[in-house]
Amino acid sequence: MRVGDRVTLAGVTGRVVEIGLARIYMMELAGPQLRSSGRMVVLSNAVLFQPTALFKQLPGSDFYWHRLR
Repeated sequence: MRVGDRVTLAGVTGRVVEIGLARIYMMELAGPQLRSSGRMVVLSNAVLFQPTALFKQLPGSDFYWHRLR
């Protein structure tokens, strides 16, 4: 994960703004077209060690989730 990546981390989708020694700062993306909500999300780096914490979008692909039951 690098600055500028679009990720879903601990249930929050956003663009990584800064990665510090103890925290990750993300600009939250919300809505059906994933536009900036204007909110900064600050998460502890410890969240990366949870089993299903991180989803990273591949460059050039759409970031939509579809669930089939």
